[in-house]
Amino acid sequence: MSKKPTSFGPYIVGVLFGIVSGALFLKNGKIFSALVIWSLVALFVAYALPRRPSTRLLVVTIAAVIYSGTFAYFAASSETSGKTVYYHNLRGRGEPVTRESSPVKFRESIDYKWVASAACLGIGTVAFFSRRKSGNAGPV
Repeated sequence: MSKKPTSFGPYIVGVLFGIVSGALFLKNGKIFSALVIWSLVALFVAYALPRRPSTRLLVVTIAAVIYSGTFAYFAASSETSGKTVYYHNLRGRGEPVTRESSPVKFRESIDYKWVASAACLGIGTVAFFSRRKSGNAGPV
């Protein structure tokens, strides 16, 4: 009697890795990083579980619109407050900048957020219309 290994093994490992790394970020005081990791884990699980392609595209659409709104919120709040965090090469620790102290770094940081918002919205739009075009976009 040989049992077939479960096909959910890699998913379980990925989810556990995400939960543990999110907890480590939270332990180090990086709340936003932990929330991003955990939201990616939720997206991973939501994408992996459904079998129908149209349902997977719906999950991608919803997640992309949520990420787009989040980036747009942070960009708009930075625009109104005049403060943001500038990341060198989009990695590592950032340095807080203001509109008055460093206008070039401030504008570059805000522009990255607006571009990320537009890119996520574009991904969501393409996924939505691909779902509609596939012909089996009935009930989930």
